[in-house]
Order: sequence, then C-alpha cells, then structure tokens
Amino acid sequence: MSRKGDKGGLSLVGLRRNALLGLLVCALLRGALLLWIGIGDPGTCVLFALAGGALVPRLIGSFEPFVQVMSVAPGLLALFQLSDYVPSALGRESSFALPRVGGRRLWVGEKCLQLAACVAIYETASASAVLAMMVFLSGAAPAVLAALLLPVLQCVLLDFALLLALLLCANLLALGRETIVAFATVAGVHVAALLALAAVPGDVAKSLACWLPSARGVPAWHLSLCELCGNASDVAVDMSLAVSAAVLLALSAALALVLIRLVRGTDLI
Repeated sequence: MSRKGDKGGLSLVGLRRNALLGLLVCALLRGALLLWIGIGDPGTCVLFALAGGALVPRLIGSFEPFVQVMSVAPGLLALFQLSDYVPSALGRESSFALPRVGGRRLWVGEKCLQLAACVAIYETASASAVLAMMVFLSGAAPAVLAALLLPVLQCVLLDFALLLALLLCANLLALGRETIVAFATVAGVHVAALLALAAVPGDVAKSLACWLPSARGVPAWHLSLCELCGNASDVAVDMSLAVSAAVLLALSAALALVLIRLVRGTDLI
C-alpha cells in the first residue's frame, strides 16, 4: 500500500490521498448494496444497507454466509486501506518526528485522531451514498428520509466505533508482523464471530451477542434500531445502542493507549 503524499500532521492534508479515495470507493460500494439486495421500503433499506441486517439471519429467514460476508465487504475494504497506517508512518517519519519519548506520545495520538477522521469520512460518505441511492431508486419522499434520520445517525455512530476499534487493533498487530497478516487476523476473527453468531440457535445467539464486540457493533442486533426501521423483530437483542457505542469507544481508547505504549518502547535506531 503506497504512502505517497502523507506529510504527517493532524489536518486532513496529512492523510493519504490514495486512502481517502479508496474509502470513498468503499462508501459507494456500500450504497450499491441496495442494487444487490433489492429495494424495499426505506426502513428495510437502512436496516440492510447500513445496519447490517443480513448479519442477523432470522431477519432474512436463513443463514447465508456469502450474503453476510458481502454485507461487510465495504467495511473490510476500508479496514484493509488503513491497516498499517501507523506502522508505515512510523518507519517513514521516525528520523524527524519522534526525537524523544514525549514526542512519540503526541505523534501516535495524532495518528489515532487521523484514523478516527478517516473513519468519520467513510461513515458519512456511506450514509450519504445509501440515502442518495434510496432516493434515486425508490423515489423516497423527503419526509420519509427525515423520519429515518435517527436510525441512520445511530448506525453511523455504532459503525464508526466498531471500525475504529478494528483499525486500531490491526495497526497494533502490524507493528510486529506483515500488514496482510495483521489485516487477515483482525478481519478473520471479526467475520468468524459474526458468522458463528448467525449460525447458532436464536436463543444462544441472543445470549452471546452482548458479550461480543463484533456483535455490539452491528446495529441490527439492537432491538430499538430494528423498531425504528419498522421491523419489530423478536430476534434482535434488547441492548442499549448507547452502551454498545460506549463499550466500543472505550475499547478503542484502550487500544490507542497500548499503541502509544508500544511505539514509545520501539527501538528506532
């Protein structure tokens, strides 16, 4: 993955141009999911294109691993784009950006904020692409879109927290191994957890969902989100979206602290 054009710093100018373009392409692919799943009512579109409804098989009536993997593919591509963001910048900028231990802490903090900015760009673009595609294909009225604003914002927040945690975890692993191995490990564990939860009996899945960070990051596993989208299903779990977001953001903060600690102890000579 090329890092040309990354000049460091906290501004978006310091973010890789190629990475930003890649994230926008991933967002467009997420909007294009509506072409694949077919257009139903707007609430169903949000549930499946933004909230990960395909990851809760009882919402679609069957366990279909290919459908479920495809539904998370845009997010996995975004993860791949930035899975070595910190390690590659460390190798490139270590001679002038990390003159002392205190400087390393600030430097890693800036890189974590840049990753968060990238995720925010991807999530905003994804939601915009889904809503634009919904209007184009189904002609949804502005009033309908306004009614879906709350669930869309909840999806964006929860997906932001999950993807940021996955990115920080991948960057941690990439400090000590090949980028592709770090990405495959994080993506593999994440997808395996979601597929395993989708495959087990409903009662077992509902009891496990609240303990799995990967499931916490899927809005469709939350009963309140399903109800907002007009799907009062009894297969989702009655767990708080706010608590799930807080858990994932706390996990991200912990991973960022570990990342700072590891970089501080890295021998750059």
